[in-house]
Amino acid sequence: MADRMLSDVRIRFVESVSRAVISTLLDDLLERRVLNEEEVEEVKESCSKKSDQARCLIDGVRKRGPEPAKYSSSASASEMSTWPRSWGSEPPRIYPIRDKATRTRLALIICNVEFDHLRRRDGADVDVTGMKRLLEGLGYKVETHCNLNAQAMAETLKQFAARNEHRTSDSTFLVLMSHGVRTGLCGTKSQGESTDVLSVDTIYTTFNNKNCQALVGKPKVIIIQACRG
Repeated sequence: MADRMLSDVRIRFVESVSRAVISTLLDDLLERRVLNEEEVEEVKESCSKKSDQARCLIDGVRKRGPEPAKYSSSASASEMSTWPRSWGSEPPRIYPIRDKATRTRLALIICNVEFDHLRRRDGADVDVTGMKRLLEGLGYKVETHCNLNAQAMAETLKQFAARNEHRTSDSTFLVLMSHGVRTGLCGTKSQGESTDVLSVDTIYTTFNNKNCQALVGKPKVIIIQACRG
């Protein structure tokens, strides 16, 4: 059944999946021993185009036969069969909400306003104030950082992903605001496409199931405001 479902959604998956999602899926498949390290590297290195990587990934899972969705003794076929339904459609289940008295919801806002080489993002402080008010109203304790280079942004994300409070939370919000380029968000020292840029892949990888186990199975809402003006 899972194999047939993968076959049915192959075209839509190839057209819509992002490199960040492909990377996350590969990490998960490797961890669950659906694919081995050699097969994962083949997808990453042998296929330069995103669409080719997507085809290689989904075909690699299908070639495992009728039982690939089991992953291991602790995972069932139904777990994998929920993946395709979540691509481009409503999720198949409602996430549980923890009790207000015991949950420890956290949210992170990173906003770059001042830059060494790029123009100042006037008015960004208003966005931070409004977003913080909104998230606090939803019950999140908001952590705010401003004017970070790409390395500092990556480290801040890593530290936030490791917070113990996520274990007793039911979700999290990440809000990233800066100048942006095609590959990601500009740090304060950025001069363009190739200097001091936090890649979108880094964001997704930091919060995937392997690197952020406290948030596995919980909604992780990522909001990116990347101005290119």
